[in-house]
Amino acid sequence: MKKTFTFLAAFCVLAISNVWATKIQVTTAAEFTTAWGTYASGDTIVLAAGDYDLSTNVTISKTVTIMADPNASTMPKIIKTQFIFGADCSFFVEGIEVYYDVEGVATPTGSYFIQAQSGGNWNIPTISIKNSNIHGYGRAMVRADNTTVIPTITNLIINNCIISDMGRNSAGYSVLALKTGKVSNVTITNSTVYNCMNGFWYSEKNDFPVIFNMDKCCILKSTSTGSKLIFNNNTNPGSVHTIKDCIISDSYDASADKMQIKLGSNGTDTYGHINNVILGNNMNASIFVSTTLTTDNEVAVTALSFNYPALTITTTPSTVSNIGDPRWEINGVRTNTDFKSFNNIFAYISNNQLTVGNLPLNSSVDIYSFSGSHIYSKSNSGSILQIPMSSACIVKVVSGTGIKCVKVIK
Repeated sequence: MKKTFTFLAAFCVLAISNVWATKIQVTTAAEFTTAWGTYASGDTIVLAAGDYDLSTNVTISKTVTIMADPNASTMPKIIKTQFIFGADCSFFVEGIEVYYDVEGVATPTGSYFIQAQSGGNWNIPTISIKNSNIHGYGRAMVRADNTTVIPTITNLIINNCIISDMGRNSAGYSVLALKTGKVSNVTITNSTVYNCMNGFWYSEKNDFPVIFNMDKCCILKSTSTGSKLIFNNNTNPGSVHTIKDCIISDSYDASADKMQIKLGSNGTDTYGHINNVILGNNMNASIFVSTTLTTDNEVAVTALSFNYPALTITTTPSTVSNIGDPRWEINGVRTNTDFKSFNNIFAYISNNQLTVGNLPLNSSVDIYSFSGSHIYSKSNSGSILQIPMSSACIVKVVSGTGIKCVKVIK
């Protein structure tokens, strides 16, 4: 009887906590600050479209979700903010653009998106970042490298994200700088890491194994002659690392020095799986460092080029497909993305005016020059968009069903 009562009591507590969890709608930076100071554990802060320039550090003291309003016409932007854990809790982000400074603007050396190592050895069940765009931080996206304050992170989840322009002021920090953190499970899917002046993953916690899975991702132009390899798990006995259906190519400065993969082997035991992976330009002649692989299925290509604004990749041979971040078009075929609604999109320039037609409702349109510079951005609620334009360009359309890019020649 006692066991039954205990179970029912626990169930009731869970049910009550779910009832009390609320969604807090915010539309301004001031409203966000108020919501952050008053939310209860488990609440969701829902951001309307707009810029939330907080220009401050924010302490995560209770489990919380920050997400975009499903009706937002554009992705909400949180600007000049570092989120710092200050308690045992989880943190969820969905549908948000987060950046410290725009590309080309000087960024403070010490800026991070998330810090998990301040004030205590926190027990963090989950850090989850989905459907988001993170860029413009001076150092890392997630940091846990303190030698005395060491967090335990059970789950680190990154899905359907674009991570770019990171580590611009300090190439000694990887994008995921988890040098000393006790991280159990890492799952990274359907994401792109682009133009980051540092390595991607770094861990030296040799007494704490990690299960690392990266699937359908593109890492492009994302390491320099700094001190970090593109992947570096330093020993970690008992760990299992799987990189599957991914494309890794081109370093930030065209150097092969750090374009190497170290997955934690001690030279005898096996800790890694490379399955259906393109290891392209600028890879070091010795791609793997002290690593024995159970699976080493690499996709051989003799050439690889990409256009980031247009999200297109071309390889030789041109038969390669169904690999990498699904938002990219590989050799003319978009990977596993339902883009039927895009089949009839058209764009042309006439009389110094660009017309884009057959747009999905509530889509966003971005215009780029062929050199990659951003020219124009607009959220569109109708099926036709017309703007002044006299030069050739690339039109990028994003809606709930996917991404489509159209090359427009005058």
